[in-house]
Amino acid sequence: MALNDHGYGAILLDMPGHGESGGRADWGVSSQIAAERAIDLALHDDAVRHIAIFGYSMGSCIAVQVAVRERRVNALVLLGAFTNLGDQIRYQFHARVPLLGEFSLLAARVIGVQVSAMRTLDLLKASASRPVLIIAGTADSLIPVSMPLALFQVAHEPKELWLVQRANHTNVRDTAGPAIFDERVSMFLDKALFGSDADSSH
Repeated sequence: MALNDHGYGAILLDMPGHGESGGRADWGVSSQIAAERAIDLALHDDAVRHIAIFGYSMGSCIAVQVAVRERRVNALVLLGAFTNLGDQIRYQFHARVPLLGEFSLLAARVIGVQVSAMRTLDLLKASASRPVLIIAGTADSLIPVSMPLALFQVAHEPKELWLVQRANHTNVRDTAGPAIFDERVSMFLDKALFGSDADSSH
């Protein structure tokens, strides 16, 4: 893993209903609990001093939901983050069939997704101040670039925004260049978690 190569330990978390995890894929409270248990697991190791969460797409909202009430989260990296799920779904389907976005919202609610709770912008604004890095592709057809810009506006300092030109929702790292992407994220974490005199032991 790239973060391991930069001296960081990492827990890769399959949210409930995804990958090898059981449960329902509704991105609800169970996902937040899963993330909090991952934090508990990490801090069980006496060598762990700081916690950062890297959230991608829907996971970025879960990351912010957890950070709102978790003082143990020292930094956030949000990739492909939306302002709120309702507006994201409307945007994603707005150019296809009239009212398709509204039907998609209804379908999400029917399967148990708490759409009204997926408010990344409001949650980020309400969370305690901690370093935040927001990363987005300028050619993302699922999430308009206006959304990460809006998130950056409400985020507390210290904060950074990185717009990767010509990247879409799934290829930001490849478009930026894997080495460049990994270095940018690790430099942010070094500064956010350890200050300017960060060493290579995390």
